[in-house]
Amino acid sequence: MALPPLAGAFGRLLRGPGQDIAVEVIWQAGTKLTLSVLARGVQFSFPAVEELVLECSSSRGMTRLAGQATPEGEGRLEFAVHDVIEVEQRRRFVRVRVSRPVRVSRAVDGAVSHTFALDLSGGGLLLAGPDRLKAGEHVSFNLRLEAGTEPIEGYARVVRVAGSGNPALTFDSIKPADRERLIHFIFDCERRARALLRTAPASETDDAHEPGGGE
Repeated sequence: MALPPLAGAFGRLLRGPGQDIAVEVIWQAGTKLTLSVLARGVQFSFPAVEELVLECSSSRGMTRLAGQATPEGEGRLEFAVHDVIEVEQRRRFVRVRVSRPVRVSRAVDGAVSHTFALDLSGGGLLLAGPDRLKAGEHVSFNLRLEAGTEPIEGYARVVRVAGSGNPALTFDSIKPADRERLIHFIFDCERRARALLRTAPASETDDAHEPGGGE
């Protein structure tokens, strides 16, 4: 696993809304990074099994890495990289397959539809319907990530309609705090999926790589 040069890069460890840790990469050797915590006096601990996402800017763009952090003296962390999630120049946002309820209201006539998101990213979502939405239309949306939490609301535009009739939306307006919640939710989904792959029996992971599998 080759990492881009990261020494001197600034970034953050994503732990949850309001819990992110601002860091600077001060040393790099292979897949081991030494991070300097920029906020002084911050108390932190990391369970041995907790996988985190490190997001930082590199020469290749915005890089997101999955791994584990270990305190190494005052104000320093060692970050062991397990996986390169993405480089933003290669793909703008991580996308995950989910099924989450969405209420959509068309700007043109105010018609309301109750549907589901089939996948999510920090920049938009793919809907199960309605099939009457057309490319270029503007809508408002109400997306519920989890029961008991406030919905994510905003405005979006239909950028295309897939051959199966599924409208793809890109966000035009979304609160920064809501986008942050969405990105954390997506990374949590990614972490859970990787954890399942690591614990699945070898026969199951082999099957997932057979032609036609893993979709």
